[in-house]
Amino acid sequence: MKTFYSGLLTLFFFIPTPLQAWSYEESEEFPYKEGLGTEEVPYVITNSKQLAKLAWDVNHGITYERTFFVLGNDIDLNPGVVFAPDGSVSSGTPQGWTPIGTEKTPFKGVFKGNGHAITGLYFSEPHEYTGLFGYTEDGSLSGVTIKNSGIHFNIVDNSEKGVCIGMLVGCAANLTKMADCRNESGLTATLLDDGYWSAAGGLIGRISTSNRFQKEELIINNCENHGQITIKNSSMGDFGGLFGSVGLYHTISNCNNYGDISSFGKGECSIGGIAGSIGYRDNGEYLRNYGNIYCESGFAAGIFAKGGYQLLRECVNEGDITGHVSAGGICASSEICNVENCINKGNIKATAVLYEPEKPIYDLIYNFQYPAGGLFGAINYVESITGCSNYGEIHSNGCAAGIAALAADYSQEGSYVNNCTNNGAITATWASGGIFANLYVEKGTELYNLAPIVGGHKYTGGIVGYLGAAFSSRTLYLSQCHNTADITGSEYVSGIVGGGSGTNYYSELSNIGNVSGTAHVTGVSNGTQNIELSYNTGNLYGIENVSGITNSGNITNCFNAGDIDAEVNSGGISAYANGNLHNVFNFGRVPKSNIEKCIGSIVGNAYWGVDHLDIKNVFYLTNNATPIGGPYITDANVFVEKTEAEFASGELCIALNEGQEPTPWGQNIGNNPYPLLNGEGNPELGAIEIVSPDLIQQNTVVFDLCGRQVTTPLCNLRGIYIVNGKKILINGQL
Repeated sequence: MKTFYSGLLTLFFFIPTPLQAWSYEESEEFPYKEGLGTEEVPYVITNSKQLAKLAWDVNHGITYERTFFVLGNDIDLNPGVVFAPDGSVSSGTPQGWTPIGTEKTPFKGVFKGNGHAITGLYFSEPHEYTGLFGYTEDGSLSGVTIKNSGIHFNIVDNSEKGVCIGMLVGCAANLTKMADCRNESGLTATLLDDGYWSAAGGLIGRISTSNRFQKEELIINNCENHGQITIKNSSMGDFGGLFGSVGLYHTISNCNNYGDISSFGKGECSIGGIAGSIGYRDNGEYLRNYGNIYCESGFAAGIFAKGGYQLLRECVNEGDITGHVSAGGICASSEICNVENCINKGNIKATAVLYEPEKPIYDLIYNFQYPAGGLFGAINYVESITGCSNYGEIHSNGCAAGIAALAADYSQEGSYVNNCTNNGAITATWASGGIFANLYVEKGTELYNLAPIVGGHKYTGGIVGYLGAAFSSRTLYLSQCHNTADITGSEYVSGIVGGGSGTNYYSELSNIGNVSGTAHVTGVSNGTQNIELSYNTGNLYGIENVSGITNSGNITNCFNAGDIDAEVNSGGISAYANGNLHNVFNFGRVPKSNIEKCIGSIVGNAYWGVDHLDIKNVFYLTNNATPIGGPYITDANVFVEKTEAEFASGELCIALNEGQEPTPWGQNIGNNPYPLLNGEGNPELGAIEIVSPDLIQQNTVVFDLCGRQVTTPLCNLRGIYIVNGKKILINGQL
């Protein structure tokens, strides 16, 4: 044994190495003076010579399969040398390190740092696999910290292959376990724009996995990167704060990135705070990114830029994210996905400029490119998204949204999104939504937007820009969704759903923000829908097809209290008479106009009349436009005109609740100027004093229920008013 290692040591000094930093005297004594290499009694590495000996052994065929190593001390490979944040040398003259292991002779052992640090690790020349370890296989790494080190090199010749770069490992094949590792050093690499794929990460460049692990759990836990990572002239590749690329079947948990990550070049790259890309059935939980992420050409995200079939939960991004093709606080592009309780706090931006073809700008396919989302740019197959929030500002020259710009399930049944909130302002050149720009899942519930949205050419919604697939008639369900912010766009702009395909079902939707656009501007939704228990109180501004609730569809137990400002084909409830109306009222102001303009307090354009529709308990505020606009109809008497006092009296609330159990409507007389969808039931009218007008002195000051002084002669008053601080029902009639 002694003779064998003596020969290896002698041979070591005759192998040409461009940068040989460590040497020690030849010795017949085994270099690891402590340990047996077993799990119970591992080899102990205490100095740079022993670490260099490990590199020499592995690179010459001794893979140390199932052999255990630990660090016994902190090790400084270049004493006195100081490295800059970008990985370059700040002071001193360092010597380079030869990585431990190659693809042909990988390190197959277990390496534990025991909390010790390796400093002075330096690479100024590229290797195919660059890192403290070049290539590991079936190994395990834990407790290693890399600090005051640097990778800073340019690739100057075409190697006809990409490179894998990590401060700890260049490539880890079938990594069974990794825990408690930390990088505090910078990495800068200038690659050749040669079309070859590369990977780089603060800890590991690439983690590859074979199919034999598909039933096992490969664990990566409690790792961090604090180093700055910069990739220049990249043609294509995956780059991340901790890992460039992660293979199949891993669970990554409790990992954080604090370093800024940037990629410059015209190739399509993927940049993520935790990893550039992850594979099929990889999961992430309790992951945090605090660094700013920038990708000049490609995908950028706070956690994973690209992902396969994955479960993501309790992940948070606080860095600003800028991508080209797609950007997201959590993931820029994902395949099948389940997401739980994830948060974005950083600003998100997709910079690509959408090519405008000669086709009209409203062509659907062009509205959903270059996505930017608070959590996701795009998810191709949603299974579930629950409990997620965005607080950052979102911008895209394509489409943008607070949670996911594009979220689809296509063939999946039972897909749903639930309990998600957007708190960040959104701007987009094309489609946009407070929660989704384009949503195609079976069910969405409890979705909230609290921040203003400025959309683009088409499809802008407080909750969803476009609901449904472009070429599908599948029925989708949306309920308990609420928007409180102002929404601005061009065509198809709405407080809740900008546009949609198929006949979808909506329930318990509300908008209180002002909505502005040019055409198809609505308080709740656009499209032929079935809507119930929904309302709008925001003011609506547009030129044509402006509606308090929707432009057409069946509407039940809904109301509009927002004012309508429009020029043609607009209505307080619906722009067109194309659905049944049950228990509906409009309390908003609707401009009077020529009948040819087709503007009505209830329906704008009713070319075919309303006799063929089922209409019951439909009311509108007096002194507004006629209930139906247009010169073609004579059956407007099915709609009932009411005064403000009558709206405030409780009479309508009782009429709207008639025959319904439970009763959806309620009204607090004296506080609510009209009935509300609060489920409190009919108001109590008995406590109101009934008086005749002739019993009220002529100089008595009378107020309506909105607190405005009444100037109408007392003899003409009917309904509930306030006199001397008390509610009275004048003349005993409603």
